[in-house]
Amino acid sequence: MLEETNGTDASFAIDAALNSFNYKDGDEMILSVTPSSDCFIAVFEIMEDNRVLRLIPNSFKNNNFVEAFETFTFPDETDRQKGISLNAHVPKGKNTSSEILYVLALQHPFNINSAIQQGIFGLYKGQTAFINNLIKEVVTIPINERAEKMVQYKISK
Repeated sequence: MLEETNGTDASFAIDAALNSFNYKDGDEMILSVTPSSDCFIAVFEIMEDNRVLRLIPNSFKNNNFVEAFETFTFPDETDRQKGISLNAHVPKGKNTSSEILYVLALQHPFNINSAIQQGIFGLYKGQTAFINNLIKEVVTIPINERAEKMVQYKISK
């Protein structure tokens, strides 16, 4: 796998973690993200079939600015009061699933053009909304203006 390294900004990084690595179907997931610089956060769920769902920003949580060394939590108490939760679910017809939360931090406000709003979360355009649409957009952002982290988790019935 080819890895981008030229032009990175060593002072711009993010730490991201979930409250667990293994979930049972229906368990609540809580994501914590701490950046080393002021930034704007986007969170995408990459499902086992490579479909992508945009979790942050969404129609209820569109302020995605996070100050350096402050922890961004999703969902937080305000989200829960609005009825927003993040629950693990095994796809229909399966007993287990392995998925990834892709956390993208940018130094400037951004718009992920391929994402459309559908319900609370944005679903990528196209018949199947695959990850390659997201990749095409991310690689156009200069590497020194972004920090990324993938957090993998498993779900079982």
